[in-house]
Amino acid sequence: MSLPAIRSDPDEHDFVRIGAGSFGAIYVPSGRQGAIKVAHKVEDSEIVKQEFNALEELFALCERDSLFQFPRPIAYHNPMIPESVVSHLFFSGIQHGRRQSGFDPADYLSGLDVQSAVYIMDRLPILPNKPAHRIRQLFFPEKSDAHPKLLRLYFGKVFPPPSEKASKFFNSANFPLDVARYNTFKEGIDAPSAEEIASGMGALLSLIHWRAGYDARDIEFVLSGDGWSGLAFYAIDFNQMRKWGMTGETVQVLVDAHYLNDPYYPRARASDPLYQVFKHAYLSACSLVDAAREAADTFFDLIEREQARRDEPA
Repeated sequence: MSLPAIRSDPDEHDFVRIGAGSFGAIYVPSGRQGAIKVAHKVEDSEIVKQEFNALEELFALCERDSLFQFPRPIAYHNPMIPESVVSHLFFSGIQHGRRQSGFDPADYLSGLDVQSAVYIMDRLPILPNKPAHRIRQLFFPEKSDAHPKLLRLYFGKVFPPPSEKASKFFNSANFPLDVARYNTFKEGIDAPSAEEIASGMGALLSLIHWRAGYDARDIEFVLSGDGWSGLAFYAIDFNQMRKWGMTGETVQVLVDAHYLNDPYYPRARASDPLYQVFKHAYLSACSLVDAAREAADTFFDLIEREQARRDEPA
C-alpha cells in the first residue's frame, strides 16, 4: 500500500486572518504557534498596549483550575518604535516554569505588513472533531461541511429553533449557543453543565471586577478545543476594558458595561436558576476582597432593577 504524498511545508512567512472586528484583526502564522492581534488604526497602538497589559494581569491572577481561562500573553510590539527601545517591548512567555529567552517579535512578525502595534498570545485551538461534528449535525445547514472553530456562549439570549430560512445565515467560525442549544449539544459529549458554565462566568467576572479592578466591558466567553480531544473555555477580547473606582459610588460603571456586553451572562432575573448560580459564584469570589461585598450587592441590585425595567411591556 502506497503512503499519501507529503505536502511541502507552508511558507514560513504566511499569515492567515482568522477574525476581525471594529477595532482590530487576528492573524495566525502558518506552521508556527501563536496568534497576533493587530489594531486597524495606527493611533490605536496605545490601546493595544493597554489590552496586552490587562491580559498579562488577568492571566497572572486567574487560578489554573478555573473553568474559564485567558489566552497566555506572549509579547507586545510596536513596529513604529525602534527595536532597540527595550522599554516598549513587553514579554511574558513562560514555559516549563521559566521565562523564555531569545524571542524576537520583529522576526516572528516578519512578512506581516502592519503599521500599528500588535500583541502576540497563544492561539485558541479549534473544536475537536467529535463536538464539531455534533454542532454541524445539530445546527448547520444540511450541505455544510464547515468545521466550527469557536462557540460563543450566549446564556442571556434565546435563539429560535433551527429552520430552513434561519440556517442560511450562520457563522461557522463563531457559532452562538444559548442555554437550550448548549444543553442539546452536550448530550453525549463530555462537557460541563450549564450551571457549571454560569458559575464559571460569575467567578471570572468577579475576578476581573475586584481583583484586577477592570469593568469587563465587551469581553467575550467562548468554548474551544484544548488542543487534544477535549473542550476548553476562555474569556477573550479586552480592548474596551478600563479600570474603575472599585467603590459603591462608582459601581454604575459595572452596570453600564454589563448591559453593553453581548448577552453572555444569564439575565438578571431572580426567577432564573442559572442567574442565581452566576450570582452566588460572583459573590463567593468577591468575598475574598476586603470591602467588596457591599458594593457587589449594589451591583446586583442595580442590574436586577435594570433587567426588570427592560422586561416591562412596551
